[in-house]
Amino acid sequence: MACAAVAAVVLKKRGRDPERPRRPSSAFLLFFADFRKKNGKLPVTEAAKGAGDQWNKMTAKDKATYEKAAEKPKDAYQKDMKKYRESGKAELWKRDPNRPKRPLTAQFAYMVDAKLTSSEIKKAWAALAAPKKATYQKQSETKMATYVKDMKKYKASGSEDKWKKQVGIKAIEDKLNAPKEKEQAKALKEKEKAKAIKEKVKAKAMKEKEKLKALKEKERAKAMAMQKKLKALKEKEKLKALKEKLKAKNMKLKQAEKMKKEKAKATKKVKVNA
Repeated sequence: MACAAVAAVVLKKRGRDPERPRRPSSAFLLFFADFRKKNGKLPVTEAAKGAGDQWNKMTAKDKATYEKAAEKPKDAYQKDMKKYRESGKAELWKRDPNRPKRPLTAQFAYMVDAKLTSSEIKKAWAALAAPKKATYQKQSETKMATYVKDMKKYKASGSEDKWKKQVGIKAIEDKLNAPKEKEQAKALKEKEKAKAIKEKVKAKAMKEKEKLKALKEKERAKAMAMQKKLKALKEKEKLKALKEKLKAKNMKLKQAEKMKKEKAKATKKVKVNA
């Protein structure tokens, strides 16, 4: 609920100052009280209508008794009201006496000084000489700057909260703001819940990412090991082929050597026979 709306409802709900002297009943209300005693079974609306009709038909002499009774407490009431106003309680009930008063605008300050009415000020202000108008505007700006500083100190002093508690405004505001605070608490709880879920999802995603990374590293290591193994096998096969080639070469050399020896032997035999 907006501040202005809360303030309006508070003023409506707060009622009157319990310390304010109560206005004495009028002659008719005194008569109505007697009428209600005699006609207690009647609903209030019917009783009010009946009392009103009877009061209008009564003679001045009949009404005089009630009018005289109504006059008696008036003097005491006026004295009590005077004492109440002079005590400052009447003003206290309306506003915190420690709260700085907002200064008048330049236009309204001129209206007060010139003793003009609200209907006259617009035209008079428009016709006012520029230097005179500037003086009022400067005074207004200076007072407003002081007011802003004083309001800042006032807010920090805690005087307003103390006054609101004293005159019953605080309790009403708390009651009016309770649903709002409840909604805010609920919204905060939902926000925290959403945040926790988000963090959980994020953590899960991070875990899956780490898991995938580890799997990739494992596959990479496996592939490298396989590659290394294949390379080693290839080297082994190459070495084997080289050995086979060398063996075949050696065999060829041996056969060539044998054939050479056989040829030499045969040549020698032919020479001997000759």
